[in-house]
Amino acid sequence: MPFVFQITGVDAAGPLFLRDNQKAWVLLFTCAVYRAVHLELITSLSTEAFLMGFRRFVARRGRCLTIYCDNGTNFVGAANVLHGLDWNKIIRHGAVNAIDWKFNPPTAA
Repeated sequence: MPFVFQITGVDAAGPLFLRDNQKAWVLLFTCAVYRAVHLELITSLSTEAFLMGFRRFVARRGRCLTIYCDNGTNFVGAANVLHGLDWNKIIRHGAVNAIDWKFNPPTAA
């Protein structure tokens, strides 16, 4: 039986304006199996900010097997960073497998 957020979609919504006139965005994680939703707040659309929000998501909900997203530069950059890791070394030290990133076509809505 699949677990929650095993197959996940992610997108960024915003910007939102905080009280001190700072911009923030919401990372919207949706579960494709059970239709659950998880929200994370980030303060920029950079790859580093996305990875920190994604790290908080994984810490709370567990690691995903497949992630669907658009071709945003922060998502593509995060996929490149995670694909650059030596997953064989990580697997030897724990029970972690690589995340399969699926990107929408660049001209899709």
